[in-house]
Amino acid sequence: MYNDIQYVCAQDISLGDDVAQFASKSIRLEKCTLFRLDMLGRRVMAVRARVSLNLSDVMSPILTRAGISWDDVIVHVVHHSSLLNVFDAVVSEN
Repeated sequence: MYNDIQYVCAQDISLGDDVAQFASKSIRLEKCTLFRLDMLGRRVMAVRARVSLNLSDVMSPILTRAGISWDDVIVHVVHHSSLLNVFDAVVSEN
C-alpha cells in the first residue's frame, strides 16, 4: 500500500512552511526522537532515531565507526545516576 510513497525532500520540513509546496506530492511522517550523544574527546553528536528501535541498534553503528567497544560505554541520562538499558526502545522523556 505504501510502496509508492516518495520523499518530498531529504531534509526536515518546518511545520510553519506553506502547505502549497506539498501540492500533488506524497509525504510520509515518521515518529522519531532526537538525543545528544557525548563521546570521548569532547565530541558531541545529535542522533535522530525511530522510536521503534532500541538504543543498542541506534548506537552500534556509531560506536563501530568510532572504534569504541560496548565494554567501554556507560549509557545514562544527563544529571541522572541510573544507567539506561540499551535494549529498551528509544523514546523521548516527557
